[in-house]
Amino acid sequence: INSASEAMYIPPHFRETDQAKLFEFIEAHSFGLLVSNLDGELFATHLPLVLHRDRGSSGTLAGHVARANEHHEHMRALAASNEVLVMFAGFLAAQRAPSRAAKLNPATSR
Repeated sequence: INSASEAMYIPPHFRETDQAKLFEFIEAHSFGLLVSNLDGELFATHLPLVLHRDRGSSGTLAGHVARANEHHEHMRALAASNEVLVMFAGFLAAQRAPSRAAKLNPATSR
């Protein structure tokens, strides 16, 4: 799990850098959105993913892509390039209800 600051803007009050907390979040919200560049165009696939905390310095995500999915054809090239983005969206309900967000993370709520 590399720093997302290079791939997308994250406001400081939403930014999390504690790897243990990030791992917990991914494990609690393991349905991810894999986004990559396939032949010059962005391509996205929703996938159930498993986090292997002990593989690599930042953990490793594993999942299954159906053969009929275009991502399947390109998986070896994507793995070699490390040029993918995976998003996990467990925060949406709290973001819509600021009072709930304050209960979930009072230190960063405003």
